[in-house]
Amino acid sequence: MIRLGLVFFPIMALILFRYPSVSIDGQPALAHVNSAEIESPGQLGREKVQLLWQSEGKRRIYNSGRILDLPGAADDRKIYVPHAGQGYFLFQRMGKEIEHRSSSGELFWQRESSAYPVSSPDGDILLLITGDSNRVDVMDRNGILVEGSTLSGSLLVDYSFSSPAHSEQGASAVILFSDGRYFVLGKAGKLLCKGLVTEKPMFARSVAISADGKTLAFHYDQSGTDHVQVARLIASEEGFAVEESYDIELKSNHPYTISMLVQDDIALLGPPGETIVVNSGKVILDRVYE
Repeated sequence: MIRLGLVFFPIMALILFRYPSVSIDGQPALAHVNSAEIESPGQLGREKVQLLWQSEGKRRIYNSGRILDLPGAADDRKIYVPHAGQGYFLFQRMGKEIEHRSSSGELFWQRESSAYPVSSPDGDILLLITGDSNRVDVMDRNGILVEGSTLSGSLLVDYSFSSPAHSEQGASAVILFSDGRYFVLGKAGKLLCKGLVTEKPMFARSVAISADGKTLAFHYDQSGTDHVQVARLIASEEGFAVEESYDIELKSNHPYTISMLVQDDIALLGPPGETIVVNSGKVILDRVYE
């Protein structure tokens, strides 16, 4: 009997190998773009990257291959560094002013404000978040408040910026409040449109905008059930409007803000220990990691 099994085993293996029950598509190839160190940056790091770096207890600015000391004015302040912007922003948690300085420390402008500043990647838009998180004022890169761009709602929960290099024809940012109100901003913080995720009672939690600024994704809770809504930004002669593409329920509830990416009809959600991918209104991947 054992000999008979040894004879048929290779034959069955060949059959199963030749005719699998389920076809499996090949995985996409991963390309190593760039890796480097602060002291010896690669070509990409020399051209594109700005960040805050701390060495031996001292904070410095790394910008396009250069390591720059911070001015004395930064010693007791917090720093917000847009990775693709010109310079950085200085502020205090309980302060009264915000400064915009160049990477080398030159003062661009100084404005009175007790808000918390958050900049777009290129520094084109500055969101000023009030202490109670119920209002967001918008400044341009010159420190000027944008007319008509005082955004208010019930508790700011999330915001997202598009990619400066890919959003010439789309929006630059989206801001979301817990009551479902959202605001879409264009270049220099101009208000393009605003609306509600849904008219029904809900609690909004997360938002994302695509790199090209043409697609939005909303994550919200309605009666204890998680939803993901994907919508498109439509431009016309009358202006801009948001048009829903689809709205789908998720099997699990995530009562917090989660990281999301969106492009066209695909949304990627990254709750802790889980990966969810939605495509054209269908969940195509929901994997939980131990």
